[in-house]
Amino acid sequence: MIDLLKTRLVPILGIALLLALLAAFVQGQRMHGAKVERDQLRTEAVQWADRVQTQTQSIWSLVSVIDAYNAEAERRAKAYEDVRATDASNVAASDASAKQTQAQIDRLKQLGRDGTVPCGVSDDLRNALKGL
Repeated sequence: MIDLLKTRLVPILGIALLLALLAAFVQGQRMHGAKVERDQLRTEAVQWADRVQTQTQSIWSLVSVIDAYNAEAERRAKAYEDVRATDASNVAASDASAKQTQAQIDRLKQLGRDGTVPCGVSDDLRNALKGL
């Protein structure tokens, strides 16, 4: 019976041991592949983090440039509004002055046409005023 066990058990144990070694080898290869993939993913993650950091710095740089442009635009808009208000006041003053001057011209024209000025306006003055 021992011979029977030896002849049948040894090959079965040999096959079982071979299968166990094969399973260990396959598992080792899978683990090696997982380590390689892990290392690749870690490298990609570091590269991605570097790209994100560079992009973030670029974005903040652009934001600061845009903020500077906006500040300059607001300063120019304020200066434009100040000049516009000053110009409006100058136009109003010019209009008032023009109306006053036109009223004086109209009065002088009327006096020149009437000829009934008590101070005795000369005919030369009346002729000069006719052109106005």
